[in-house]
Amino acid sequence: MPSVIAALDVGTSRVKCMRMQRRSGRYVLTHFASRSALPASGESQVPQPQMSEIIRGLMKEIGVKRGHAVASLSARSTLIRHVEFPQMPLEDMKKALKLNSAPYLHQQYTNYNFDCYIIPPRGEAPKGPVKLQVLVGGASTQDVLYCRDSILGAGLIPLAINLAPVAVLNAYESSDPKMMEEDTVALVDVGYENSVISILSKGQPLLTRSIPFGGSHVTGHIAKTLSVDEKAAEEEKLKMTEAVQVLVASCLSVFARQLRSSIDFFERQYEVPVKRVLCSGGTALSNVILQFLTDEIGLPCKAWDPTENVEKDLKSQKSELLKEQGANFAVAMGTALAVM
Repeated sequence: MPSVIAALDVGTSRVKCMRMQRRSGRYVLTHFASRSALPASGESQVPQPQMSEIIRGLMKEIGVKRGHAVASLSARSTLIRHVEFPQMPLEDMKKALKLNSAPYLHQQYTNYNFDCYIIPPRGEAPKGPVKLQVLVGGASTQDVLYCRDSILGAGLIPLAINLAPVAVLNAYESSDPKMMEEDTVALVDVGYENSVISILSKGQPLLTRSIPFGGSHVTGHIAKTLSVDEKAAEEEKLKMTEAVQVLVASCLSVFARQLRSSIDFFERQYEVPVKRVLCSGGTALSNVILQFLTDEIGLPCKAWDPTENVEKDLKSQKSELLKEQGANFAVAMGTALAVM
């Protein structure tokens, strides 16, 4: 493996990265950084050359001139589904999805890249032919190539491109292996435009759902109600005055109901109670928002630090800052762990 790896979370509004350095056969976290990648109004993403410049700037910030990178995508095209397959090799599943995804995903996804993970069976294996429970992830070929070319344009060699929801699972497994194996937990990654809830029971991902709600919806609601631009609305969201808290609560109520609905569905399906909700993403850094979700869902909602059990040597950067911002780096950390 390379001596230095840059792990990138290529989101729809920011790019976050971590620098992992190999020392005596193990990887150590030495740098972390984040930069805005907010597209112009009416655009879905910044142009690829501009994204390369953003990544190049981040590499300069973390002390990487050239080398290898791994990335995770949070593009609009990404999908993640739980699918039943007949007994077949993993590569045949990917080929089947590529040729005709409709029988499995109930929709035809053309020009998509897919990956699959077979979920181990729960309890005793039933007699006779058994269908495989498979976690399917995918993204449009266009978005995958955009990410690849952005990395190449920054002078880096891409090792792998993964999906953000899978990276969050990787990060959680590393941060608390005991809880992963023993508890039933809902992971909620709140992105800029979309959020993903993944419910795990004893280490197995049993439900994954994408919800069309993110931090931009909160900012947009504040901007519209107060008649201010989005920059001013973002500042108001950070101040979180009592008046703004009322606006945020009204915006979050639908999101909270969708989360509760997903949890209720899981508990009915598997007859296992969800014990806690762990949140990641920039929105999860707000204690006010976490408390509102706790009150609405009826379960403790807390931010979590994906770097807690990772060896660190942060040089000039402060470990306290990483601990404060940890929930915002769950995807980047999980991306790094996938190749460590």
